[in-house]
Amino acid sequence: MNPTNAVNPNYFMGLNFYFALGSGVRFDGLFAKLKRDLAKAFEIIPELDGRMMLASENEFGYKKGEYRITIPTEPLHASSKPRQLVYKDLSQVLPSFLKMREVGFPPSLFSDKLVLDCCPFPAMRADILFAQANFVEGGCMLATNFIHTCLDAVGVMMALRVWAECCRYLDGDQTATCDWFDTESFNHDLSEIIWEQVGYAKPAHEVDPGTWAYLPFPEKIAETRLFQNGDSTAQQNGLSLSLPPAPIFAGSPVWPAAPSERSLETTVFLLPGESIHKHKQEALADADADAKNRFASIIDVVQAFFWRASIRSGYRVAQEHCNHQFKIDEMSILEMPIDGRLYFVSQLPSSHMQSMIILNVPSMPIEMLCSSDTSVAQIAGIIPEAAARITPSLFHDTFALLCSIAEYSKPATANMGLERFQRKTGYVQQQDLHLSTTTVREALTFSALLRQPRITSRKDKLQYVEHVIDTLEMRSYADAIVGVPGEGLNIEQRKRLTIGVELVAKPALLLFLDEPTSGLDSQTAWSIFQLLRRLADNGQAILCTIHQPSAHLFQVFDRLLFLAMGGKTMYFGDIGPSSKAMTSYFERNGARTCGPDENPAEWMLEITGSLSEQDWPAIWNESPERKAVRAELAMKKAKLSQRAITITDPSDVDALHPFAASFTTQLHVVLKRVFQQYWRTPSYLYSKVALCLFSALFIGFSFWQLSNSLHGLQNQMYAIFMLLVIFANVCSQIMPHYDAQRALYQSRESPSKTYSWQVFVLSNLLVEIPWNSLSALLIFVSWYYPIGLRHNALEAKEGPEREALMFLFILAFMNFAGTFTNMVLSAVGSAEAAGNLTNLLHSLSLIFCGILVSPDAMPGFWIFMYRVSPFTYFFSGVLSVGLGNSQISCSTEEYLHFSPPPSMNCSSYLEPYIEAFDGYLTAESMGSTTECVFCSGNDTNIFLESVSANYNDRWRNFGIFWVYIIFNMAAAPVLFWLTKGPKDKMSIGKKGKGPEVKSDNVSAE
Repeated sequence: MNPTNAVNPNYFMGLNFYFALGSGVRFDGLFAKLKRDLAKAFEIIPELDGRMMLASENEFGYKKGEYRITIPTEPLHASSKPRQLVYKDLSQVLPSFLKMREVGFPPSLFSDKLVLDCCPFPAMRADILFAQANFVEGGCMLATNFIHTCLDAVGVMMALRVWAECCRYLDGDQTATCDWFDTESFNHDLSEIIWEQVGYAKPAHEVDPGTWAYLPFPEKIAETRLFQNGDSTAQQNGLSLSLPPAPIFAGSPVWPAAPSERSLETTVFLLPGESIHKHKQEALADADADAKNRFASIIDVVQAFFWRASIRSGYRVAQEHCNHQFKIDEMSILEMPIDGRLYFVSQLPSSHMQSMIILNVPSMPIEMLCSSDTSVAQIAGIIPEAAARITPSLFHDTFALLCSIAEYSKPATANMGLERFQRKTGYVQQQDLHLSTTTVREALTFSALLRQPRITSRKDKLQYVEHVIDTLEMRSYADAIVGVPGEGLNIEQRKRLTIGVELVAKPALLLFLDEPTSGLDSQTAWSIFQLLRRLADNGQAILCTIHQPSAHLFQVFDRLLFLAMGGKTMYFGDIGPSSKAMTSYFERNGARTCGPDENPAEWMLEITGSLSEQDWPAIWNESPERKAVRAELAMKKAKLSQRAITITDPSDVDALHPFAASFTTQLHVVLKRVFQQYWRTPSYLYSKVALCLFSALFIGFSFWQLSNSLHGLQNQMYAIFMLLVIFANVCSQIMPHYDAQRALYQSRESPSKTYSWQVFVLSNLLVEIPWNSLSALLIFVSWYYPIGLRHNALEAKEGPEREALMFLFILAFMNFAGTFTNMVLSAVGSAEAAGNLTNLLHSLSLIFCGILVSPDAMPGFWIFMYRVSPFTYFFSGVLSVGLGNSQISCSTEEYLHFSPPPSMNCSSYLEPYIEAFDGYLTAESMGSTTECVFCSGNDTNIFLESVSANYNDRWRNFGIFWVYIIFNMAAAPVLFWLTKGPKDKMSIGKKGKGPEVKSDNVSAE
């Protein structure tokens, strides 16, 4: 936890520090000042005895004239190398090991042969450890790499801290101000100072161990890395296989001199502001909109740049020199610490050099990180996702945890695991909730793929599914459809499947069962409990609640937690053979003797019932059994604290994510199941196809081949109206399937962190698209051509365009129905309520879309409904595409017969009227002075204007209608997010009083 004492003698650590320069300040002009301030830092701490020298021409790894600052202490051994800081302008990190040598960037102080013979990837949790110190705004970066063969980095850490304080002011004489320095602060740990000032937020035993994990420093890592190929290589380089013992520092007001055995290389990378800006612009150019939102800080780009550059160099060495082939799932880990001193600055001396660090740990597969197809933007995008939310309470927990470690002097790093409790447990609910259309194997596979760690291969997950099938004896019906109660699996088979769904997730802590015998006959209950006993005997910790078990079932369990009303404990301990341990406790405390033929569980309920005169919770609180339980818990906590540094597997990068599977994996698996549900529900598909096909045929044949007469135009308009009527029926068909998926998700899959709610909403939106497309095609063929709208398109010589646009309108209409249904169901808790709301909104949209009442005839108050109704734009668009730019031809009964005024023929008499209001005379009556035969319409565009439609607005209306679809798709996840919280917290059901039975084994405790 503290950089000044956390480095093991045999541990290789990489540290990267950043600082920024103010506006207008360039590194070129600051170079000399940095050297002077570093020399002043050495003067402040005489024990470091710093001095500066020019590198010689023949010195290994450096160019002549390059400044090297050494930190010598006592006279060094002949084979030792001086500690040094090297300044280098490094705008790009070359991936080639040899090229890095050529440009003067030494990866190590050891020889090329030794380095190339060693593993380029150290055997530790993280490949890179980043620490950042931004003193001022600007554009410079400082990165230091430490390689230790000693106890710690005391000297360099102190030098860097003092150097940073000296360099804090870029101008003036304030750099010489060192009043902050207080040697007394070196003799106290950070946790001790906080304890003296404010105390701990909570006792150590109250810190949730599931939130934390401890990472040890491997004791033999240096030997593994340096001497992988045997003694010969090391002997050639004059190195010994046995490293010197770690010296012990005693508390002293004067910091002790650094041990002479230490060998340290420190390299400073300096990136000018222009280069940083360039990298950021390149990253932003490569990033999509979503990635840009994930990283907004230049530090994300900088960290991503050095992460990729550092791993690429080792990757190249591993492939070219070590012939190492990386697996797809081999991960590179970046540890980014956050210093907790900022939260306690008022209680700490400003000179205190220890840190309380929380590690954010992003990870990426090595192959992906080193791929040329992976941009800096993609890497920078995952860095903020691993950021922990830091609070003072979190740091109080770290102090408590540090003090709870038995060997506090042993270096350890605590890593905040973001893995949730739900991911570590399995919960078998009382009700067996399953999707009726899946098979047993598919249900188990679904749970395994989404709930097992992402580092587990798909092959291993599927193999474990088969293992669980055999363990639960489900092989004979593994491919059977689950069905619904009464059809499909029987009660026992469904209960086994419920248990199996949780087992394939590999719960790390416990398997919870809520009244597993509920609704089962005695033989089935006995079969289930034999199964649970077998699981417990094989190492699975099990805890279940049960009401009034039989005597045989009661003997299956190991321990009992018996609760009274209000959750008060009446007994907690072993049950014992023939329940003797439990019955003897109650008998010793005044209960009547349990008869040999009595059921111990029923006897226990009877003696502690409402008629009992004894206060059993009070008796338990004063009992020696309770004291023994508390002593046992204390002992277990002590053992746990001693083993704390080995809790977390270094390969468990899955704990950093709220869900075990990635978003794309979740979407693929869930979408496949939803498609499968639709396909295996032919009644829905048949009814959907039948509704759309027969409704379209009914409308088409009812309005068969309509002419463009005045009456025909009205009928064509009402044919569109009849098509809109089926909207509510299409929506009502979707609701039961969505409701079934949501019931399963909210009751089991969401609490167990199987997949995210975004995936749930998105999969239900996407699954409707192919079926809506098929339905739109059937409607188009069965409705458009029989009505006769195609003749208008051919008359206007726009057949292909109008047919395509008409199909797109119908396709948009079906997709609008699907997205609208998902939006309403996301906001409403039941399909019945959603159906009522859909019918109401459908009716309002239909009434005010302009078909039944034209907008000119609407009262002024209701005109807004005409504008907001989505059907307004669908109706206007479809009507204009179907009728635009055509001629009206009146039928015989639609002609008006009248006589013109004396001395005028029909043509001259009606010419002003026709020019103003449209219409035409028959050819025979144009010159007649006796009888005019007149049709009141001639151009369909004039008819369209009478219903507020315009052919020129057809594409605009299509676009506006799609805006409604996009709104539905955006509103569905928002409404689901707004309403899912209360639903998730709803209780499954109320439970009555009864004993709670725990089945486990010694190793599981």
